Amino acid sequence: IGKFAPRFSGYSQQDSQEFLGFLLDGLHEDLNRVKKKPYVVVPDEDGDRPDDIIASEAWERHLQRNQSIIVDQCQAQLKSTLVCPKCSFVSIIFDPFMYLSVTFPSKYIYKKVASKSTTTTKNGTYIPTSTYTQMRSDITVPLEACLESFSEAETLGENDMWYCPKCKEHVQAQKKMDLWS
Repeated sequence: IGKFAPRFSGYSQQDSQEFLGFLLDGLHEDLNRVKKKPYVVVPDEDGDRPDDIIASEAWERHLQRNQSIIVDQCQAQLKSTLVCPKCSFVSIIFDPFMYLSVTFPSKYIYKKVASKSTTTTKNGTYIPTSTYTQMRSDITVPLEACLESFSEAETLGENDMWYCPKCKEHVQAQKKMDLWS
C-alpha cells in the first residue's frame, strides 16, 4: 500500500477512516464503468420543486460520472439546506457521500461530578463545595443519537458565511444536513 500512497508507508500511526476512504476511492476508480466522464453542471435549487425530484436528478448527474459496485453498495446522498436569514431564500443541494464523520453528542460524553472537598451543614451532612465536568467512560452512545446530532440545524459562523444569490450578500445562514434515502 505504501507504494501507491506514501502516507501509509513506515510505522507511523494511520487513521483507519483515512485508509478506508483511500481504499474505497481506489476500488471505485478501478471498477468505475464510466470510462469517458462528461462535464456535469450542478444547478442551485431554490426549494420550489419537490425534494424527491431534486434528489433523483442529482443522483442521475452523479451516475453520469460514477458507476461501480462501490457506488451501488457504499454511497448515498446528503441533503444540504441553507436558509438566508435576511430574505428567507432556500438553497437545497443533494450531494453524494461514501462515509460520514459524526461526533458524539456532548450529553453522552460529559458528566457533572461533585468535588472531593466538602463542607458540613448544621445537621452534620456533607455536601460538595463545587462540581466539575468529567469525561464519561461508563456509557454506550446510540448511533441514532450521533446521527440526530449530525442533522441538527446550525447557524453558520462569521468565518463560514454563505453567499445568498437572492440578496447578493454573505450571510450567516441557517444550515441543516440530512441523510437522504
